[in-house]
Amino acid sequence: MKDILVLTDFSQAASHAVHYAYYLAVSTKANLTLCNAITIPAETPLASFVSWPMEKSGALIEESDRQLEKLRKRLDRLDYEQPSKPQIRGDQSIRLFEGRSRKCTV
Repeated sequence: MKDILVLTDFSQAASHAVHYAYYLAVSTKANLTLCNAITIPAETPLASFVSWPMEKSGALIEESDRQLEKLRKRLDRLDYEQPSKPQIRGDQSIRLFEGRSRKCTV
């Protein structure tokens, strides 16, 4: 099975890239996995990190969830007549690595 990983920061430029990836997936019969990488602050700030309250991280994750779901629904509405549409993954998960979180659909 082919799967295209599409990274987005929800900007206008990223929107163009997402749409390009969608039509590439249609033409190659691949699926799409949407991903938004966000930074979750560490509990103990390191020299290179800006101190930020940990309780605010939940709001960041929820907003990322909302934006990814909105994007997935917008892509689902494209090309209703298309005989073969890609599966767009929409379940969110969090992966932690050194105080950072990668928010991806899996």
